[in-house]
Amino acid sequence: FPSHDNRKYRRNSFFKKLTRFLKFVIRLFFSKQKTTPVTSDYSESLPPNYPSSDDSIVEEASVDVDNDSSQEHYGDQDLQDNTDQLTILENLISLPDTPTIYRVEELKRIIASVRSAGSLLVVGDQGSGKTFLAEQVYKAFLVSGFSVAFIEPSVTTKQLLLKICNSFNIPTQDFEGKNLTTQQLKQEVEIALKDGGKIMIFDDAQCIETKIRFWLKKIVQLCPTSPILLFATSPRRGDIFISVPRIYLEPLPDKIIRQIMRSTAQDRSINLENVDLASLQQRVAGNPMLAVRVVQE
Repeated sequence: FPSHDNRKYRRNSFFKKLTRFLKFVIRLFFSKQKTTPVTSDYSESLPPNYPSSDDSIVEEASVDVDNDSSQEHYGDQDLQDNTDQLTILENLISLPDTPTIYRVEELKRIIASVRSAGSLLVVGDQGSGKTFLAEQVYKAFLVSGFSVAFIEPSVTTKQLLLKICNSFNIPTQDFEGKNLTTQQLKQEVEIALKDGGKIMIFDDAQCIETKIRFWLKKIVQLCPTSPILLFATSPRRGDIFISVPRIYLEPLPDKIIRQIMRSTAQDRSINLENVDLASLQQRVAGNPMLAVRVVQE
């Protein structure tokens, strides 16, 4: 028979494990019940790690692997509800300090695709405004009460999966408090996305690892009610890039390019005549980022 000390040790070990398990069950229960209402102050409704707009450039965000409970759940709106495309767009435009959106038609097409639970690939040249457009789509669905995640390429597969889990409040630890493995994280994400109503937006999708892109292709098939938006430059013809419909960002018209250059010049107190605008416009070729850069130069 085990000694008295051994029995005491086993009893204490059992109660420790039972306590951990009960804490995990309670945390999981309340995480599924918790929702965050959309507030009138847009700055309060955005997650703390939301990327800032700087033309079409977004710096790569880092993820704290150990911080799995600091994110909040943003919106439980169903994609099949009565919130139409026009309402979502109006919610975006009504936000304070909303910048001028020059690709309104493309934005409408993207919103319509997501509302019908359809995944989409948006292709454009470097500097064509893909990141800016991705941010506006993210804002539009976020303030309209939908569950949406803005994801940038990460150094490792696990970091990218942790970003997805944190955005949708998916547990990243087991009942013993141990961090889940990469494969376990994938399984948890798949389970959450199968419930539907979740939107994932990937910027610079051409930089995502190949094995993740094949996994996203699987997600599109397994979770048809959780659309994926991909914004990419020169995507390869394979994996998920060939599995979803795509739209192309055409060069902006000359009239809009002139508006961008005038706005940039006014912000920097630069006086540009029509002759100067005509000369600079020839160097831009309909690229909004180049329009800003030539004025700065």
